Amino acid sequence: MFGTEHRTPGDEPAVTGGPATLLLDPRTGQVRGMAPIGDEYAVSAAVAAARDAAKTWSRLSGPDRAERLDALAGHLEDRADRYVELECAGTGKPDADARLEVAAGVRHLRSCAAVAGAPLPGSSAPLGVVGVLVHWAFPLLSALHQAGPALVAGNAVVVKPAESTPDSVQFLAESAVPVLGADVLVVVTGDRRTGRSLVAGQVDALSFAGNTGGAIDVAHRAGLRPAHLRWGGNSAAVVLPGAPGSTFRALARARTHNAGQNFAPARVITLRQNYEQVVHGLADAVAECRAGVDFGPLNNLDQLSLFDTAVATSDAGFCFEAETRLGPEEQHGFWRGARVLADLAPDAPAVLQEVPGPLLTVQAAPDPEAAARLAGSAAAAAHAASVWGPPEEAFEVAHLLRAKEISVNWVPGAAGALGGGGFPCRPEHLAAAVEDYRVKRTIWPLPPTG
Repeated sequence: MFGTEHRTPGDEPAVTGGPATLLLDPRTGQVRGMAPIGDEYAVSAAVAAARDAAKTWSRLSGPDRAERLDALAGHLEDRADRYVELECAGTGKPDADARLEVAAGVRHLRSCAAVAGAPLPGSSAPLGVVGVLVHWAFPLLSALHQAGPALVAGNAVVVKPAESTPDSVQFLAESAVPVLGADVLVVVTGDRRTGRSLVAGQVDALSFAGNTGGAIDVAHRAGLRPAHLRWGGNSAAVVLPGAPGSTFRALARARTHNAGQNFAPARVITLRQNYEQVVHGLADAVAECRAGVDFGPLNNLDQLSLFDTAVATSDAGFCFEAETRLGPEEQHGFWRGARVLADLAPDAPAVLQEVPGPLLTVQAAPDPEAAARLAGSAAAAAHAASVWGPPEEAFEVAHLLRAKEISVNWVPGAAGALGGGGFPCRPEHLAAAVEDYRVKRTIWPLPPTG
């Protein structure tokens, strides 16, 4: 929810204990370091420091903030190798993926600088301090995308990274001190209790990226404060007869990117007439996606347990598992091969639950309307969906789906959600996000008398 509380098998030491979290490298399962677990007092101190910093940061002109954000982008670009190293150690993702995400972070900060330098519309003021809770799937890029608009708007930011992936975000905050100013961007590390302390603390707005349960919890605890939520859910892809030939490979590649810990569709829904074609087409495509070569491991032991339990308890009549190719030092890492499960009961855990991992399920419906209803039937409400088929029919089905973002014959995945992989962050969208972190106000003069 707010990071994970790890468990270790066998005789290995417990991952959390006392005031610190033991950090593991998901590629090898070996200890890579420790991170403090911030209690409510640490969170209160971080928020208080950020509130003091906000007094200066909020008084800067837009061009001044733009100059500093652009300088932070330059730092990120100059130290890209170090950020890539930290991202790979924390998440286990391949070097090439981490490098693309760091480059996307540079682009996002430059976009923030461009928007900060433009006049803000209307009469508004910064909210003050924004609490940001970051997921472990894209630690650095998610932190930048969540914190960027708040900084542009003149707020200071307190970031709580996921328990297992604080490395790159901590380095960013340390590096930001001489660029943005002390405590304009503060990081407090810890577990889900630390996250709840931040949500309950004296912050003026919240930004959350994570699973559906976490988003609901933050929304409930936020009260009247603005809460900007980004969750994944068990996203569906409806594949109609006549779908493009690239459909299966696109879905397989999207779902195995970042080991399936992303926004890409996990539930594939077909019509009965093309069910067999889709099942075997996906299996052939997934066979080309090899853990250890094409994608990395799951992030932590909790995610490994969720994945294994969902697969084991779903009683799939059809199960295909792609091969893994691991080096000797990776044998004890958190690796799982990509899978396709089919011939499933409607209440199978892999269908109903939000399962982080390289897993695709396939279900059949009698007609497009039933397929759309089935797409919305999972317990884990989805933020996004996709439809694959002849364009006219696909758009008709897209209008039947209940999701905030629906793509037709492509999957934006993490690229669309976070601006990675060359997907642009449009200035007008960023400017609108900035306004979410300012309060509109009207100042009334004393009316004339007589």
